[in-house]
Amino acid sequence: MERISAHQGMLIICALTLNSTLISVPAQVIGMAKQDAWICYLIAMVIPLSAWWLISRILARFPDHDLLTIMIERYPYLGRVFGFSYLLFFLIILARDIRLISDFINIIILQNTPIVVITSLAVITAIFMTRGGIELVGRTAEIYQSALILIVLSLPIFLLREFDGRDFLPIFEASVGDLLNGSWYAVAYLGEMIALAFMVPGKQISFRHGLWGFFIAIFLLEILITFNVTVLGPELAPRFMYPNQEMIRAIRITDFLDRLDLPIIGIWMPAMIVKIGVGLFLVCHAIKQLAPKISPKSIMGPLGLFSLVCSFWFFSDAIQTLNFNRTWPAIALLFEWLIPVLLFWILKPKNGRSVNK
Repeated sequence: MERISAHQGMLIICALTLNSTLISVPAQVIGMAKQDAWICYLIAMVIPLSAWWLISRILARFPDHDLLTIMIERYPYLGRVFGFSYLLFFLIILARDIRLISDFINIIILQNTPIVVITSLAVITAIFMTRGGIELVGRTAEIYQSALILIVLSLPIFLLREFDGRDFLPIFEASVGDLLNGSWYAVAYLGEMIALAFMVPGKQISFRHGLWGFFIAIFLLEILITFNVTVLGPELAPRFMYPNQEMIRAIRITDFLDRLDLPIIGIWMPAMIVKIGVGLFLVCHAIKQLAPKISPKSIMGPLGLFSLVCSFWFFSDAIQTLNFNRTWPAIALLFEWLIPVLLFWILKPKNGRSVNK
């Protein structure tokens, strides 16, 4: 059985929480809460944390199995219903992430390149990475996710000249309703951390390491949204589709190093492809559990191409992808919180024994 280390699991959870959130969510969160947008992430993190605690308790009861296997082995019919539902849920997330990275690259960097070419290259890269198994995905995350973390941590140093603390004033001006609305946009993205529990056994990733990965992602998101507000301003930042990219363009080191956004995007892109690879591996793993005779490697290519088609089928353009954030949490909370609560109560070892015994 393929294994990942606890450190790799921590970085994968960080990637699941951070990489797509920093592109699509900040403008909408700042648009709702203005200078108090940093509070929205703190509110939104409560639900994913509670869901991760519940799932960790389930995995502790069955340490040799992932959550998907536990559901199907304990309740063959109901477990397959839940498994198929989660398969569709993560397929939508996979298609959305593919469209997010394609639209971003097409709008910011390669305006004259057909978007289908950009999408195809991203998906093909993810397919080859995923065919190496979850171990290869974990090793790739160690390289690019670690680099992305270091880059975000260094941004305050480069942006210190542009920092204007007056943009934070008056503090706590946003109403409770505005803060909750801003949190609504973020909660579904933060809740994607639970995806790792559907791929690896509980003994490979502990609650503590998952917590570390999640808190690292939240800390980095807080850094980004704080400098979005203080560099661009609470009124200007939500007018940009990608405020983080506009903020990075404000970095000026010397006369000839005035486009640091390009190398930074060059690190974020493979880190985002790692997240796409995780989603592709998860969907293949779900199909394997529902239909054991199917080889995951044999369907990774066709499934990757199907996800590419779905990214254009589900989302017609970048605006629709962002508008999708308004309604998506209503669906996502069912899978990221309500069903884990239900599973916590119904998935208990028979006679106090784990499923592998």
